[in-house]
Amino acid sequence: MRGWFRDYGRIFFSFVLFFYIFGAISAANARGGSLMAPFIALTQDPFGMTLEKATDPNHDTGSHKPADLAKSTPSPSPSPSSPSKITDSAKATAPVSVNVRAQNIGIYSTSSPSDPNAFANLDAIANLGANVVYNYASNDGTPAQIQAYLNHAQSRGLKVIFSLKDYYDKLGPNNYRDYNSYLYGNNNEEFALNIVRQFQTHPATWGFALTDERPEGPWDLGAWQGLLSDRYRKIKSLTAKPVMAVLVGHTSADAGTRRNFLRGLRGATDTYALDYYPIPFLSTNKIQEIAGDLGAVGDSNGWFVAQTFSWSSYPDTARGLGFNLGAARLPSAQEMTDMAALALNGGARNIMFYSYFDIAGNGAQLNNLRQAISAIR
Repeated sequence: MRGWFRDYGRIFFSFVLFFYIFGAISAANARGGSLMAPFIALTQDPFGMTLEKATDPNHDTGSHKPADLAKSTPSPSPSPSSPSKITDSAKATAPVSVNVRAQNIGIYSTSSPSDPNAFANLDAIANLGANVVYNYASNDGTPAQIQAYLNHAQSRGLKVIFSLKDYYDKLGPNNYRDYNSYLYGNNNEEFALNIVRQFQTHPATWGFALTDERPEGPWDLGAWQGLLSDRYRKIKSLTAKPVMAVLVGHTSADAGTRRNFLRGLRGATDTYALDYYPIPFLSTNKIQEIAGDLGAVGDSNGWFVAQTFSWSSYPDTARGLGFNLGAARLPSAQEMTDMAALALNGGARNIMFYSYFDIAGNGAQLNNLRQAISAIR
């Protein structure tokens, strides 16, 4: 008897399944739908997500944490102060009109003057259409090597921003020193000031960057304000060339708080460079607001630092910000253009791209950057 029930049960189930599928197909045809709709429906999980969608690496699985707009930078920052939902900015908008052209266009580099490839690095940056190089490694060389580096930059129509960001006293036992330190002084302050003395008169020297994302925001302004102001006064006693402070652009959702933070460093810089790296996790809408902070604090020749890199190049920082590394990607040519255009429309007068060294081996992305530079020049 069990076999009978089994055999006839199968026959009965087959008839039921046949009429179910026939009815579903008929209904789909009546609505003008797909014949495969019933089968597609069967691939859904209990939550209504198709198996194809569930395995999509760009699908948001809900693992995101709130992102802090203040920490949109490759350097780690303190605890979030203004959480916001992470979105893909690529979905947002039509291209931004370039209403204002950049006075200067710069690119970050890490090419030491002592490196045999230093001239080729300058050539590559000049070929992208930039006219300024912010070089983290500008001081890594003998005086003769740095002089030759500046000479070649001049021959390519480039100005060099010397980075003094690593040379601070009184900030702990790990004070930065490199193998050329003995050529320029016995401590970090002597090193920084002697770099200014020796190279400030060269025509290719744009100026000197005193700090890079230090302080990180209003919360540690007090720890840096006195030191940077003192160093600024000493540098300006030696040169009329500009001194720059690179700072995190979105330190607070409140414009007044951000601007008071910038005003707190007005005695430590001639100009600000404000960075913000949103692609693809944050909205680009904040850029015009950030650029507007420059004029609000009296910087009529300020800089905005735009993103060229993928957050996958900075995995630890990205995870700390709650970013989903599986969705990280390079900004497109249009997105780089839009970031720059929003900043220029908002009040920035100069654009710096971060960075050349993150994309130096990627010909397609270098071409994207070239297009963006051409669009704002």
